[in-house]
Amino acid sequence: MNFGCHLVLDATWFGRQHCFLIYWDADLKHTQWWRYATSENSDEIIQDLINLKKANVICSSITSDGGGGIRKAVEMVYPNIPHQRCITHVQRLGLVPGCKSSRHIRIVLYEGEFDLTDTKG
Repeated sequence: MNFGCHLVLDATWFGRQHCFLIYWDADLKHTQWWRYATSENSDEIIQDLINLKKANVICSSITSDGGGGIRKAVEMVYPNIPHQRCITHVQRLGLVPGCKSSRHIRIVLYEGEFDLTDTKG
């Protein structure tokens, strides 16, 4: 049994049409679950998280890229645990040219301005 794991949920894409969803236990350094998929579909991720619970893999936190399907699934299955965005994905978003939120991320990460209350972008 694994109680209170810190789950890292991410997809490894092969082109734009196929991916493996990986459910990585950061404490045990072990893949707890995986799925071959064509998208990061919230219904499939919900089912995966439920299957993990049935296997006594109980999450105390989840780290992901923050994609919509993953966010929705985590909110449905684990509404009361911390869900944070992976710093690598945050940094990548900060490099997207022309994106309003990426400008704010660049300021926070690279220029040291930590006023996160500024919503003007």
